[in-house]
Amino acid sequence: MKPWLGITWSISNRFGWGIYGLNLVLELLKRESPAPVCFGDIVTDTLDDDLVQKLQPAIQFQQQNLQGFYKMGQTAKLGDAMVLHALGNGMDWSMVSQGVEGDLNAGVIFFEYSEISIDGRQRLSRLNGTVAGSTWNADVLKSWGIPNVETVFQGVDINLFRPITRTNAYEGKFAVFSGGKLDFRKGQDIVLAAFKRFAESHPDAVLVTAWQNLWPLTALPMKFSPHTQTLPDIRPDGSMNLQKWAAEHGVPAEQFIDLGMQPNAKMPDILKDMDLAIFPNRCEGGTNLVAMETMACGIPCVLSENTGHLDLTADDRGYVLHSQRRVDANALATDGWGESDVDELVACMEAAYDDRQNARDRGQAAANFMKTWAWPNQIDKLMTSLDNFS
Repeated sequence: MKPWLGITWSISNRFGWGIYGLNLVLELLKRESPAPVCFGDIVTDTLDDDLVQKLQPAIQFQQQNLQGFYKMGQTAKLGDAMVLHALGNGMDWSMVSQGVEGDLNAGVIFFEYSEISIDGRQRLSRLNGTVAGSTWNADVLKSWGIPNVETVFQGVDINLFRPITRTNAYEGKFAVFSGGKLDFRKGQDIVLAAFKRFAESHPDAVLVTAWQNLWPLTALPMKFSPHTQTLPDIRPDGSMNLQKWAAEHGVPAEQFIDLGMQPNAKMPDILKDMDLAIFPNRCEGGTNLVAMETMACGIPCVLSENTGHLDLTADDRGYVLHSQRRVDANALATDGWGESDVDELVACMEAAYDDRQNARDRGQAAANFMKTWAWPNQIDKLMTSLDNFS
């Protein structure tokens, strides 16, 4: 491994890529080699003081050495280094990735659409190797003839996300959690269709959601939904009026809670009081960090059996939505996606409601499983994969 590891995306605890980068940098600083070089922003305003202190070596290096390191229209070279490039749909390079390269360059990729264009394949060919965030992503890459593909799942902070004592915040209620930014592929429309029916016979049920989206325009493909033809109204502050949207789909206001935007570190305190979590997602390029964190907290989860979820699903550690119809979204390349069945989701919710002990047992099995995906373990695997590209 080269002594320097460049990271081209932002470090934060507010979104998936940021959390990946945050834990990667923290682990590298703890190991002292290779040294992380952060080319993206290091966002500290929602981090606690202890984490900010741990990040100081990376922050100081960035401030002292990277001002003016690269310029628009030019590519700067970080010597004696491997640079990691964040990639997604289209295999497009970010502005940062276009401006910097190392002696070795590797892609870290999470994507949802199953077609890779000629241009996308050419961009991947510039790399020494590609790390895919799920087995499904790796299989798609290999099917398009992409060489040097390794599979490494993202990790979970098991010191933060772990089973902890309930506080009965929803005493007398059956609390169902649904998380993930509002998006067609996340399946919130399926959640509303199923919960509406479940709530009709279970007035003690409450749907607790973390659906707010920093980038609301990404929800536009919801137009392909068989369950809704609308999107939530946007308030003047940029947030979505999810309460109104849920009511328009038949979910009573008293049975719907919008958590708003929550820092990642606060989620365990929220999740500990959930009775069930449901993830009927149509597609996950990675392994669904929100689902992984929920499982790590010992909350029984319902997971759709498709794409990145396939690395998580097993009957002994959750409920699985086996019925997965083809998703037809016109021009979108959705091979491998799955349309979960509302009846099956309602049946899973009924099973968890009727047999709480069995649900808790499944949740504990999930928590035990997720311990093997702790960030130190996953960073070990990442480093091994990157060595294979050298």
